[in-house]
Amino acid sequence: MFDKKEQNNILATIFVIAIVFSFNDKRDIFVLSNWILNFLKVLVFSAITVLSYELAQRYVAKLQGIRISHEIGYDIKIFRKKRKFPTTIMMALILTILTNGKFYFAAIKKTGISVKKVIGKRYPYPKEFEISRMIAAGPILTIFLAAIVSGLKFLFLDQLKLMLILYSVYNILPISPLDGSKIFFHYLPMFVLS
Repeated sequence: MFDKKEQNNILATIFVIAIVFSFNDKRDIFVLSNWILNFLKVLVFSAITVLSYELAQRYVAKLQGIRISHEIGYDIKIFRKKRKFPTTIMMALILTILTNGKFYFAAIKKTGISVKKVIGKRYPYPKEFEISRMIAAGPILTIFLAAIVSGLKFLFLDQLKLMLILYSVYNILPISPLDGSKIFFHYLPMFVLS
């Protein structure tokens, strides 16, 4: 389902999201063992958040015959050569350190779309609505999961609810190259709905 590069990108995203949300454990005194336990809990929550988002998009993309990829590197020109650089990961880590973990920046990844011609369909290429529906599947599912988690009324799940909501909200922002820009510019009614 995920190739080796995507697996590495997803693991990096899970790890960085876990650092962002567990950096400040909200205790008066720093105790390493408490912080490690908090980090491990947040790491599991981060995996749930990122994988649910990715698998929802994968499922809808597969139904529509669209190939997507999880990307964390963005093209930056360095000495007249284009190189992939994880700018959003660096930004998330820097903002986390500068704010002592009080600001959660969770817009780390983008969804790469590979569209190919499908023979035998009425429309050989996916329509803009299909692409925006596929991209919106991730945020919609994670918000739905956040609603389910908030109905459970367990205090230790409050952080999972926060992570699900913030990961969805950040990725739905209509700023290029985030997923929200693909929905916003492909099919505006889907952006408003999501």
